[in-house]
Amino acid sequence: GKRSWPLRLLLPPAQIGKAFVRFPDLGQQHPQMASLVRQTLGRSDLKDSDVRIAVWVAQLVTPEARGLGVDAKLLSKIMDVAHARGYTFLLFVVDDRSPELHGMLRAHYESQGCVAIPEEN
Repeated sequence: GKRSWPLRLLLPPAQIGKAFVRFPDLGQQHPQMASLVRQTLGRSDLKDSDVRIAVWVAQLVTPEARGLGVDAKLLSKIMDVAHARGYTFLLFVVDDRSPELHGMLRAHYESQGCVAIPEEN
């Protein structure tokens, strides 16, 4: 028989999810950022010039698109764009006012291959 597709799969991408990312001037990065990356990743071999950080500020995935892998696609696309612009790392800013949400987001991003920055930072 004829197969019908759920409406949520037919929405234009802009209506399914968005990511808000800052691409700071690479020449004005704070010098301690490279040190933080070296410490967090245990990579003393990284030079300051190897560490160029874009900042993931927020994302929105519409309720009807949640659970469809949109967040992983957003992350992949943003990583591609950041790399194309010369950034080598992506810093996620996670709101920690809700311990439950913070824990969920941390677990989610770690499952995507991200490494958490030590809490004292």
